[in-house]
Amino acid sequence: MIKSVLIQISMAARQIAASCQTGKARVPRIQVDQEWLGYIGAMAAHSTPDQARRELQRLPDSTANVQIATTAQTAQMLLSAGAVVDDDMRASVRLIGERFEFYRDSFSPRLLPAAESGLVALYELFGVPAAPRRASSSPEAPISVPDGGWRTRHEALWDALVPASGHAPNLQGEVIRITGRIAHELLGNGGGNWDSDYQAMLASIPLIVASGCALSTSDQEEVSRLVSALMSGSARIDDIDGLSKLAVKWLSQNPGPIVFDAPTYRR
Repeated sequence: MIKSVLIQISMAARQIAASCQTGKARVPRIQVDQEWLGYIGAMAAHSTPDQARRELQRLPDSTANVQIATTAQTAQMLLSAGAVVDDDMRASVRLIGERFEFYRDSFSPRLLPAAESGLVALYELFGVPAAPRRASSSPEAPISVPDGGWRTRHEALWDALVPASGHAPNLQGEVIRITGRIAHELLGNGGGNWDSDYQAMLASIPLIVASGCALSTSDQEEVSRLVSALMSGSARIDDIDGLSKLAVKWLSQNPGPIVFDAPTYRR
């Protein structure tokens, strides 16, 4: 019985969270939070420390940004019931913070104060340092390419240039976004969502690296070869890495932002 109630509340919370993000909420989210917290309070009052720990282990992994404040209150109740924090929980809280910071700029201003307070509470409860604020650069400012190998550079450029949603405002950010999205889709998702939009994104890369201070002829030929190899959605790690590496090389030669208009693809 308790498990079925938990599932119903969890499903309702996810539905409301999704509708809040799309602006189509029909039920005030606080109502779902109160039901959830009431359930957790009753459960914690009659739980053994081990039962509270198992519930706490599941908590951070299912936390969306709009649920951070509720998660913090829930964690406090479970810890008061005797749950003990472990390293896996701390790692999950770190991911919650990193995810929130990535989407902070597009997060609802109305919900922001509660989410920020909840995040601070989670950091304190789990003994985790706060995730750094995302240092996004101005679309018009010269791009600073960090030191290090191509992978380190790609990750840093992603953090600086790629928006939380939609295409990048300049070609430099877009070539990093495209190569990152393609790598995630093919390596992380097995190409399950591969479609004409991904193919259009992929096909734009040779045009990008031929613009501005273009890559050498041999490098452009290699980009075209890699694009052809990946067009079907089949993944070879060396091909995906090679494309990302050349994207970073082109960006390093073009630190001055090149304005990028709305693309024809939708991803």
